[in-house]
Amino acid sequence: MFENELYEEARRICEEALAHDPYEEQFHLRLLQSLVMGGNKREAKAYYEQACSILYEEYGISPSQEMLRLYQQIEQPGFKGNGPVDLANIQFEVETRDTMEGAYFCDPSVFMCVYSLERRRGKRSGVPLVLGSLNIDSFNGLNEKQTRESLSVLKEVLANTLRRGDVVCEWNESQFVILLTNVRGSDAEKVFRRIASRYMNRKAKGKLLDLKMCYRLIKD
Repeated sequence: MFENELYEEARRICEEALAHDPYEEQFHLRLLQSLVMGGNKREAKAYYEQACSILYEEYGISPSQEMLRLYQQIEQPGFKGNGPVDLANIQFEVETRDTMEGAYFCDPSVFMCVYSLERRRGKRSGVPLVLGSLNIDSFNGLNEKQTRESLSVLKEVLANTLRRGDVVCEWNESQFVILLTNVRGSDAEKVFRRIASRYMNRKAKGKLLDLKMCYRLIKD
């Protein structure tokens, strides 16, 4: 269908498939592809965010590299003849997408970009960064569903403990990486103690993963 440019037909089929199985990423991927190749930029961007939300809430996973590449196509300045955009419109689009409260959760590729930018800013301003790690030390015999629920608890604790502007990344299946900005080493220790305390309080109410935490101050 894509070869014959039957994008609307492909979209219809994907929507029907998703009605039966809303958590199959391949269906989301093909639907997004039909929107991108059909030139529906605004709708494709909105659908990407919707699909990511569904997959994250159900499985706690970030979008695949293939889906991320499709989204990056939308952001290319030349996408489907997309010409210069007024700065006011750019500001509006960026700010309307920034609806997240608390810490910013992202995938490893985005985290590396944010880290590089903050590192440059730190070198210029002299303000240090704090890079932290939360490692799953033991799965405590939890099954897959219990593990997902435990990870959801951890993410909730991080979201409610960290500040707006702090960055969190699920680096792999057993590690979260955290970037704290504009914070001193002594304050960073308090932050990680607070995370540990709140997580242990939740752990006391149910079986959760065992964690190990560490951090380092990044400065010149």
